[in-house]
Amino acid sequence: MIGMVLVRCLKKLRVLLLRRSIACLGAWCMLAGCTSELVPGVDYILSDRTKETLTFFREHHPKLSCDELGVVQIGEETHMLKRQMGEILIILKKHKLGSVPQSLVEGVEYSRIRISTRNQGASVQEDLGVLAMILSAFGTICADSLELSDLKLGSWASGGAMARLFSKSPGEIALKSLKSGTLGRLEVPRCILRIKKLKIANSTELAIKWFQARVDMSQCRVNLIIDGNLELDTLEVVDGFGALAIVELRLYRIRQLSDLECKLLRKGPLPDTLVINSCFCLLTQRISEQICQNIVSNQWKRLHISKQLWKRLIMPRWGVRYICADLLTIDMTYFGNGRVFHSTPVPPMRNTIGLVKVLRIDFYEDRGDLTNGDLIRVLDWISRHFRGLVQIVLGTEAVLKKLVPFIEHNWFLILTNPGIASIKVADVECSLYQKKKGEFLCFSLSTWDLCKKGRLWEDLQKTCYAMLGFLSPEDQNRITCSGEVSEAGEDDIVCSICLSTLNELKDMNQTTPIDLCMLDKSGHTICSECLYALDQASRDTGSLACPVCRENIEYPVLRKKIKQTTQGPFRFLLSIASDDIEIISLPEQEPCKFGN
Repeated sequence: MIGMVLVRCLKKLRVLLLRRSIACLGAWCMLAGCTSELVPGVDYILSDRTKETLTFFREHHPKLSCDELGVVQIGEETHMLKRQMGEILIILKKHKLGSVPQSLVEGVEYSRIRISTRNQGASVQEDLGVLAMILSAFGTICADSLELSDLKLGSWASGGAMARLFSKSPGEIALKSLKSGTLGRLEVPRCILRIKKLKIANSTELAIKWFQARVDMSQCRVNLIIDGNLELDTLEVVDGFGALAIVELRLYRIRQLSDLECKLLRKGPLPDTLVINSCFCLLTQRISEQICQNIVSNQWKRLHISKQLWKRLIMPRWGVRYICADLLTIDMTYFGNGRVFHSTPVPPMRNTIGLVKVLRIDFYEDRGDLTNGDLIRVLDWISRHFRGLVQIVLGTEAVLKKLVPFIEHNWFLILTNPGIASIKVADVECSLYQKKKGEFLCFSLSTWDLCKKGRLWEDLQKTCYAMLGFLSPEDQNRITCSGEVSEAGEDDIVCSICLSTLNELKDMNQTTPIDLCMLDKSGHTICSECLYALDQASRDTGSLACPVCRENIEYPVLRKKIKQTTQGPFRFLLSIASDDIEIISLPEQEPCKFGN
């Protein structure tokens, strides 16, 4: 018995050792195989379709190098890199239905793929058949950007010639869908798109729907761009893409758009960017109130619409509404009689306030109709109805070239938006804060009294809070510190040049009231009469020097003046030290000349 048991145990042990040996041998073989196929630091794809794929791509780029196409050579074999950084251009006219591979290398991540017909006439029908084959060969397209152009599909698509050209699958399937009118419903093999950007240019609405029936975009958060010559009743064609999300929607050169109706704008979620940029876009239908509310209440990264659309969005029956955008562009052009461009007056705002960082106003000017007064009216409209502005851009030099002489000698200050860093008109920078180099602070004599007593900053916060945005932290520090460190009385010297006291300045009988000006961070002061003389003597040197510490203040010099009115409230005035520059403050304020 013991012997039989021992024999059985030995047999089991032998079988177990044999199995483990085979497993170890297989593992070593797999490891050896993997080691021979991998190249350290290079991410490439092993595929038996590599040669066909490279041949297909090189038909469009005969001189394309290995580096440009993104391949790696391992021994005698060529492999495609997983990440293709160059552009892949596919021209449909270079192929026949039978010349497209059945499948291409899978798993490749492309930077940019462009597909174009670049052809006219009946051959466009064959191009669509070739495109259907190409989409089928890709299976799945992973790309940062996919661009299609010149897909012309019209009413002739159901003709007999089309049937002969689409005799193979998937071209035959595409033809059947066209003939049956089930482009969006027919269950056909679809190319899966995993892309970030889709641009379709110079293509018909029917061609776009044909393409939608051939692809699956359910995994895409996509930036969608449609450019060129479409005549649309609504925007429902946008819904046909079936994307997971449309992050940006940009429509350019649309010939006709009657209504904004689409599920995207009615039910959402709305994109971050909406651009409807076309002088030809004439809305003939009333926009639904739901879509208006959605557009106005959305927080936009970029919103670009026409004046006509803006007027439709701003409903008169609404209460105070805020339209928010990082970048807002309003196109002020329209077609008048005889299809001629006109630049129109600013649109109504009613109870709407724009909370915008960057505001662009686009014009089309071909007859010199826009005048200096028109420009000021546009900026005045902006100053009254927009808040939070950092930059304003009005037109281009090519469009507003007749206004350039006026712009070069006038600087603009938008008092309601102290955070503005730039105002460009006709590509010329005309913001006061961009032009000035030096600045100093001035006080009326009654205001100086409050400053020395340490009460001025507190009073400004109570009565002129909006004005404080024009005072820098250095200005605030000078105002508050003047009261803290000084115990000077009215008989102490306050002007470093004429050595006048505060009482003496008050007793002077001058046509123009005298101010006290703080020239630098040290708090050195001179009266406005001495400042005028110092300014006249310093013009040739390019800078104005403090008479006490000799610190230079470069021209152009901005003067910020705080004065107290007879009724009690404070006024904030600005002027510039320049003979040929004037400041236009909007909304209009009391004029003030330098040194007065």
